[in-house]
Amino acid sequence: MQKAVPVHEDDTEETLAARILEQEHVFLPFAVRLFAEGRLAVEGRRVRIDTRGIKIPPIA
Repeated sequence: MQKAVPVHEDDTEETLAARILEQEHVFLPFAVRLFAEGRLAVEGRRVRIDTRGIKIPPIA
């Protein structure tokens, strides 16, 4: 899974890394859950995700 984070003009390497890490803490466990539950299917060059019945983390 991927999540874009904003890059601010006054960002340092540390502030940007912290913003990325915050999103990784949300989306990595979610991606592992989807994999473990068999909710991912590779179709050609695409990955289909079955999210029926689960709450998707907010993309903020």
